[in-house]
Amino acid sequence: MPAAGGEPGLHRAPVADLAGVVEGLPGPGLVAMARRLLGPLMSDGGTALRETLEVYLRHSGNTSETCGELFIHRNTLTYRLRQIEEVLQLDLDDGEVRATCLLALKIVAAAP
Repeated sequence: MPAAGGEPGLHRAPVADLAGVVEGLPGPGLVAMARRLLGPLMSDGGTALRETLEVYLRHSGNTSETCGELFIHRNTLTYRLRQIEEVLQLDLDDGEVRATCLLALKIVAAAP
């Protein structure tokens, strides 16, 4: 039986425009929360770690692709990810944590 107003069968989901969603979100409170979360990575000393986190999350945790884009050895990536977890006091093996970090990075980037 078709869904109300739809044709039966498989349908392609609409494209998720994360950037568009994020641009519509950032109120002052949300931006402040994202900056608090990422604070330890926002200083000059955290630039490599912030970039590593961004690339790692963009590649959905794929270490080969992350290492390739950053031109670093797998051991270096592992070391940096441990540092990120320690500094942010988060577990990057948790999917919800990764999603939260990705959104926070996008919100901070989109904020004025």
